[in-house]
Amino acid sequence: IQVIASNNVTLKDITIEGMTGDGIVFTMYNYMHFFGRFPSKNVLVTGCDISDCGRQGIHVIQAKGIDISNNNFHDILGGSNQYAIDINPDGAWHSVAEDVKIYNNRFKNCTNGSMRLWNGNDIEVYENQIENMGIFCVSPQRVRLHKNILTGNGTVYIGDGSVDICVPTEGEYKNECLKVTDLSTKTESFSCD
Repeated sequence: IQVIASNNVTLKDITIEGMTGDGIVFTMYNYMHFFGRFPSKNVLVTGCDISDCGRQGIHVIQAKGIDISNNNFHDILGGSNQYAIDINPDGAWHSVAEDVKIYNNRFKNCTNGSMRLWNGNDIEVYENQIENMGIFCVSPQRVRLHKNILTGNGTVYIGDGSVDICVPTEGEYKNECLKVTDLSTKTESFSCD
C-alpha cells in the first residue's frame, strides 16, 4: 500500500503478507520532493497484521502526524533492511517524518529489528511488545521510548547522530530490555515528560 501526499488516512484491520517490497510506504511524487511539500498528514495505521515483507512492514519517508498502533508485525524476513517499521525520511529530497507515535504493537521475528529510526523528529514509542531484536536509533531528534518490553536480545541502540533521546531504565516509565546503548546528545530543555 503506497500512501502519497494524502490527508486524513486510516488503514485499519488489513492483512498484508508476502510483499516483495514494503508492506505500507508513506511517500510523495518525486517532483514534490524538491520543495519538501505535501507530506501525508493525520494518518492512522491500526489493527493490521503485517508479515513476510521483502523490505519493511511500514516505511515512513514523508509524513507528519502518523499513529501506528495495535498492529501485529511478524516474520519480516526479506532481502533488504527487514525492519517492521523504518522511519527514514530522505534528507536529499527534503523529506520529513515528524510527530510519529508507535504504541501497543506486537513485534516478533523481524530479521534486523522491530524498528529503525534512521531520522525524523518528535517520535514517541511506547507500550510495545518486542520479541527478538530491538530498536535502532541512528540520527533522529526528540525521541521518547518508554514502557516497552523487549525480550530475546532486547536491545536499544542510540547512535551519536541522535539528539534528545529519552529511554528510562527506572521508575514508572522504564523500558524492560537487556541493554541500552545511548550515544546521543542531550540538551537542557529536553525532558522525558
